[in-house]
Amino acid sequence: MSQSDKEFMESRKELLYRLLSDYCRDVHGSEELCDDCRGLLDYAIVRINRCPNNVTRTPCSRCPCPCYSEEMRGRMKEAMDHSKPFFRKHPLIRFRYKFA
Repeated sequence: MSQSDKEFMESRKELLYRLLSDYCRDVHGSEELCDDCRGLLDYAIVRINRCPNNVTRTPCSRCPCPCYSEEMRGRMKEAMDHSKPFFRKHPLIRFRYKFA
Protein backbone atom coordinates (compact mmCIF):
# COMPACT_ATOMS: atom_id res chain seq x y z
CA MET A 1 0.00 0.00 0.00
CA SER A 2 1.46 3.33 -1.04
CA GLN A 3 1.84 6.39 1.17
CA SER A 4 -1.01 8.17 -0.63
CA ASP A 5 -3.31 5.18 0.03
CA LYS A 6 -2.44 5.31 3.73
CA GLU A 7 -3.07 9.06 3.77
CA PHE A 8 -6.41 8.48 2.05
CA MET A 9 -7.43 5.93 4.68
CA GLU A 10 -6.38 8.25 7.50
CA SER A 11 -8.31 11.13 5.95
CA ARG A 12 -11.41 8.90 5.73
CA LYS A 13 -11.06 8.00 9.41
CA GLU A 14 -10.58 11.65 10.40
CA LEU A 15 -13.61 12.69 8.36
CA LEU A 16 -15.74 9.97 9.94
CA TYR A 17 -14.67 11.10 13.39
CA ARG A 18 -15.58 14.72 12.61
CA LEU A 19 -18.95 13.75 11.11
CA LEU A 20 -19.87 11.45 13.97
CA SER A 21 -18.77 14.04 16.54
CA ASP A 22 -21.02 16.61 14.89
CA TYR A 23 -23.88 14.10 14.71
CA CYS A 24 -23.48 13.02 18.35
CA ARG A 25 -23.33 16.61 19.59
CA ASP A 26 -26.51 17.57 17.70
CA VAL A 27 -28.57 14.41 18.18
CA HIS A 28 -27.38 13.00 21.50
CA GLY A 29 -26.30 16.27 23.12
CA SER A 30 -22.88 14.91 23.99
CA GLU A 31 -19.63 16.86 23.68
CA GLU A 32 -17.64 13.62 23.41
CA LEU A 33 -18.76 10.62 21.40
CA CYS A 34 -21.35 8.61 23.29
CA ASP A 35 -20.99 4.82 23.53
CA ASP A 36 -23.27 4.20 20.53
CA CYS A 37 -21.43 6.65 18.29
CA ARG A 38 -18.03 5.41 19.53
CA GLY A 39 -19.12 1.86 18.67
CA LEU A 40 -20.19 2.96 15.20
CA LEU A 41 -16.87 4.76 14.65
CA ASP A 42 -14.87 1.74 15.83
CA TYR A 43 -16.93 -0.53 13.56
CA ALA A 44 -16.37 1.78 10.59
CA ILE A 45 -12.61 2.01 11.22
CA VAL A 46 -12.31 -1.79 11.23
CA ARG A 47 -14.21 -1.86 7.93
CA ILE A 48 -11.98 0.86 6.43
CA ASN A 49 -8.85 -1.04 7.45
CA ARG A 50 -10.14 -4.25 5.84
CA CYS A 51 -11.66 -2.66 2.73
CA PRO A 52 -10.35 -4.07 -0.56
CA ASN A 53 -11.52 -0.92 -2.36
CA ASN A 54 -9.14 1.47 -0.59
CA VAL A 55 -6.82 1.32 -3.58
CA THR A 56 -9.60 2.09 -6.08
CA ARG A 57 -11.17 4.52 -3.59
CA THR A 58 -14.70 3.40 -4.35
CA PRO A 59 -17.14 5.12 -1.95
CA CYS A 60 -19.03 2.78 0.36
CA SER A 61 -22.33 3.89 -1.17
CA ARG A 62 -21.22 2.55 -4.58
CA CYS A 63 -19.42 -0.56 -3.36
CA PRO A 64 -20.46 -3.79 -5.14
CA CYS A 65 -19.84 -5.83 -1.96
CA PRO A 66 -20.83 -3.75 1.09
CA CYS A 67 -19.14 -4.91 4.28
CA TYR A 68 -21.41 -3.11 6.78
CA SER A 69 -24.16 -5.11 8.43
CA GLU A 70 -27.70 -3.97 7.64
CA GLU A 71 -28.11 -2.35 11.07
CA MET A 72 -24.77 -0.51 10.94
CA ARG A 73 -25.41 0.61 7.37
CA GLY A 74 -28.68 2.18 8.51
CA ARG A 75 -27.01 3.91 11.45
CA MET A 76 -24.20 5.24 9.25
CA LYS A 77 -26.70 6.43 6.63
CA GLU A 78 -28.58 8.35 9.34
CA ALA A 79 -25.34 10.00 10.51
CA MET A 80 -24.25 10.81 6.95
CA ASP A 81 -27.67 12.29 6.11
CA HIS A 82 -27.33 14.48 9.18
CA SER A 83 -23.90 15.63 7.97
CA LYS A 84 -25.04 17.28 4.73
CA PRO A 85 -24.89 20.76 6.33
CA PHE A 86 -21.35 19.91 7.52
CA PHE A 87 -20.27 19.51 3.91
CA ARG A 88 -21.90 22.82 3.00
CA LYS A 89 -19.93 24.59 5.75
CA HIS A 90 -16.66 22.94 4.65
CA PRO A 91 -16.50 22.98 0.82
CA LEU A 92 -12.85 21.86 0.69
CA ILE A 93 -13.65 18.76 2.73
CA ARG A 94 -16.62 18.06 0.46
CA PHE A 95 -14.39 18.36 -2.60
CA ARG A 96 -11.73 16.07 -1.14
CA TYR A 97 -14.35 13.53 -0.08
CA LYS A 98 -16.06 13.51 -3.45
CA PHE A 99 -12.99 13.55 -5.70
CA ALA A 100 -10.32 11.84 -3.60
